[in-house]
Amino acid sequence: MSSRQAVTIPVQPWFKDHHFNGMVILPAVEIMLVLAQVVRETCPQLSVQNMVSGIFPKFLAIAADCNELDVFAELEELSREKICIKLLSRIQLKKMSRMKLHAEVSFTSAAHTLTLPSAKQANDTTATISARQIYRKLVPFGSAYQSLTGTLQICKQSAYGTLRAPELQETHTVAKDLGSPFPLDGAMHAACVH
Repeated sequence: MSSRQAVTIPVQPWFKDHHFNGMVILPAVEIMLVLAQVVRETCPQLSVQNMVSGIFPKFLAIAADCNELDVFAELEELSREKICIKLLSRIQLKKMSRMKLHAEVSFTSAAHTLTLPSAKQANDTTATISARQIYRKLVPFGSAYQSLTGTLQICKQSAYGTLRAPELQETHTVAKDLGSPFPLDGAMHAACVH
């Protein structure tokens, strides 16, 4: 069974620091928080902390004069314990409109255990790169989204670094469960470098 609902995303001032090829784009971690909020409201039996997969096929651009984004959340119940939720926007063509997929995330009621690398793997550094160099050359975001600090250690199967989060007002009710989106965004930057 699936359902679709309209969702309005307030555009926060710090979003302008999250850009690619001259376009301000909605951060994937913000999309994850929006979708988690919809899941909490519609499927209370699921834990918003149990995201088991996610894809982000198309950027959601934010126009310079935009104060809020009007999008859609489409939920598909895969089972009582698992749903897939998509973030869509409507694109108006000359004679018709179509839906554009920006994200698809699955939530489950089952908790998952992360497997951490062994101490030997964690000490198997193959390269290091400074956060300053990452944000100057590889991930050229503005200061609000420069959440990696110091030096990132690159290993064969992982990357290790220090993350920080600016102190901003909470914008999502699920932020109490999931925390600030900035460290997760920095973890994605580390993964991209890896």
